[in-house]
Amino acid sequence: MKALRNLRVGVRLGVAFGLVGLLLAGTVGIGLYGQLAQNNATGRLNVANEVRRDALIAKFRSADFIAWQTGYAFDIVRGVPGAADDGTGARLRFLSAADSFRRDLERVRQHRLAKAEEVAADAALAAFGQFMTVDVQIIRYYRYGSEIGLAEAGKLTSGESQQWLQRIVQATDALVAAAEQRAQAAKADFATTADVIRVEMLVGGSISLLLAALLSIIVTRTITRPLSVAVRALRAVAAKDLTARVGIDSRDELGDMARAVDGTLATLRESFGTIAASSATLNNAVAQLNESAGQIDSAAEETSVQSDRVATASGEVALSVQTVAAATEEMNAAISGISGSASEAASVASSGVRSAKQASRTVTRLGESSREIGSMVKLINSIAEQTNL
Repeated sequence: MKALRNLRVGVRLGVAFGLVGLLLAGTVGIGLYGQLAQNNATGRLNVANEVRRDALIAKFRSADFIAWQTGYAFDIVRGVPGAADDGTGARLRFLSAADSFRRDLERVRQHRLAKAEEVAADAALAAFGQFMTVDVQIIRYYRYGSEIGLAEAGKLTSGESQQWLQRIVQATDALVAAAEQRAQAAKADFATTADVIRVEMLVGGSISLLLAALLSIIVTRTITRPLSVAVRALRAVAAKDLTARVGIDSRDELGDMARAVDGTLATLRESFGTIAASSATLNNAVAQLNESAGQIDSAAEETSVQSDRVATASGEVALSVQTVAAATEEMNAAISGISGSASEAASVASSGVRSAKQASRTVTRLGESSREIGSMVKLINSIAEQTNL
């Protein structure tokens, strides 16, 4: 079975059809052999029937010419004119019947005779020859026309001629019996041959039919079983089961198809595995992106807070600048006052002392404002660095 599966499907079908053809040829051969045997049996039966027929004709013909011999002898004794002439009367009929009897025996001998038939036919022909030799003597005596001739002719007719006639009758009877026996044997052989041929044809036809059916089943199963396995695997794939496998290792077209299907499924499994791995990587990337987005949101919120702080600090700087401006204006006013009142310094010493104290306080406040401005500049630079990050 395995060796058969390794054959190509075309070779397998060719071998199957070839064997079926051989079985059919064998069945036809049995039929032809049976027909030939039956024809031979029929031929043997026909020959046997022909021999029997010719033997019976010869037997009946012997009685005919014997009767005509007695007839022409009686006519001669009675003195019938021309009774001893070969061309007239009973003598002519005797010679014609005797010649027909000889032809009948010769026709019998032309057949393919059995041994017994051949012996009987030869004996009848030999006895007939002796009988005709005696008849020549008889007619010679009758033609003498004397008393002695008639007596001698009568003696031969009732004596030696009858002896040979008896032998002719015995030989023809034996020939007919042998032909009858042969015909019966041929008939029985024909019936037996017909029965044997019928049995042989039935047995041969049954065996051929059984072998053809068995061969067709085997070849069909070697084709349909792998196809069924492949169909089941493809149905499993259709049901989203990529673990299915045909698993046929034959070296025919079906094995090639199974290996191609298995290779396709392996490629699909590998492709879907790659897709699954890529999906996992993509999911990780999305998670990382979400995390980065969260970090960006946090940074944005921190930036917003820092921006609020910067705004607050900017407000404070603006306020300090305004304070510094006011102090500057006051200092300018004080300088102007000092410059304008230099001449009055002595007189307004007390006022100068107070203005100096006020200027000192103003300078002190200006220094504090400058330090606050420096702190705010550092804060703004720090916020700017964090924003760049």
